[in-house]
Amino acid sequence: MKMTKKTFGEEVVAVPTEVALERAQTLGSRIRAVRKHKNIKQKDLAIRIGCNSSHLSDIESDKKLPSLDKLKLISEELDTTVDFFLLDSPHSCKSYLRDDELGSIVERCNTSTLRRIVHVAQLFLEEQQEYEKRLSQYE
Repeated sequence: MKMTKKTFGEEVVAVPTEVALERAQTLGSRIRAVRKHKNIKQKDLAIRIGCNSSHLSDIESDKKLPSLDKLKLISEELDTTVDFFLLDSPHSCKSYLRDDELGSIVERCNTSTLRRIVHVAQLFLEEQQEYEKRLSQYE
C-alpha cells in the first residue's frame, strides 16, 4: 500500500492512499485499514491498547465506538492522528453533507433546477459505480 504525507495541524503523518483506505468511510473501517496496512494483527493491537480482540473487532466493524482515551491509544499505536480517524472534520461525514449542506441547497431550488441536479447526480453515481467496479478487480 502506498503512503502519502498529510498535514494535521502542525503534525505531518504518513497515511495509506490505496483502495482499502479510500473505501474506508467510517471510524472503524479506517482503523482496520491502517492496522492492516501496517501488518499488525488485531490481537496484537488489542493487547497494546489494553482491550481484548473482540472489543477491537467490534470497534473496527462499527458495532461499538471507542472511548476518546482508546482512540488516542489506537492512533498512537498506528502512528497517525485522532483527527485522521475522525475524517479530519465532522463536516466530512456523509450524513452532514446529505442532511445539512445538500438539504439546505435543495430547499432553495425550483423544479427545473432540481431535475438538473437529479440528472447530474445520476451521472456521478454511474461514474462512482464504474470506479468501484474497477477497484474491486484489484482486491
